[in-house]
Amino acid sequence: MISRCANPRCQEELHYLRSGRIIAMDVPVGESRRVEHFWLCGKCCQSLDFDCLQDGHMLLRPRVALHVSSGRHY
Repeated sequence: MISRCANPRCQEELHYLRSGRIIAMDVPVGESRRVEHFWLCGKCCQSLDFDCLQDGHMLLRPRVALHVSSGRHY
């Protein structure tokens, strides 16, 4: 069960799923698999994102800002 933000520097406790981001990841356990859930609080999900590796590990990486052009391209 998720109890805290996945960011080890944050440690915000999970009380409600009103803000933030939660993911479910299929993780290998021996010869079987299980689903694990990870949560980033509202503050951390603004600057961090999940990176799910094929070996079943989850890493946090900086969120890349998307720049939207305000001009028109013809």
